[in-house]
Amino acid sequence: MYHAHYLTDKGIKAYLRTVDEELYRKHKQMYLNHEKHIDNICRIIFAYFDVPLEKIKVKNRQAQIIRAKQFTAYFLRREVRRITLTEIGQVFDLDHATALHSISKIKGLIEVDKEYRNYHNELCTKLMDLYR
Repeated sequence: MYHAHYLTDKGIKAYLRTVDEELYRKHKQMYLNHEKHIDNICRIIFAYFDVPLEKIKVKNRQAQIIRAKQFTAYFLRREVRRITLTEIGQVFDLDHATALHSISKIKGLIEVDKEYRNYHNELCTKLMDLYR
C-alpha cells in the first residue's frame, strides 16, 4: 500500500536521500577504483610498447600505436569487471564495434603468432606485478 506523502516530489526526494547517500558513496568509490584500474592498465601497456600515453585518443595508423591500443582494449575487457565495450571505446574515442574488433584481433593473434603470445605473456606478468 502506498502512502500519499511518498507520491509527492518532496516525499520522493526525502526517501531517495536516505537510501541514496550510502549507495552514492559506495558507487563513487567503485567508480574511482574503476577509473584508477583503467588508467593503470593503459599506462603499463603504452609504456611497454614505448608509446606516449598522450596518443591514446589520436587517430593514427602506426603499427606500434595500433598494437598498444588493441592490447589495451583486450586487457581492459579481460581485467576490468563490468566494463562495457562502449566504455572501452570511450577510452580511445572510438565506438564499441572498433573495441570489439581490437579484442577479437588480439585473441586470434595470440593463438597463432608467437610474437603476440610473447607480448601477451609479458604484459600479463607486468599487470600481475602491479596488483601484488
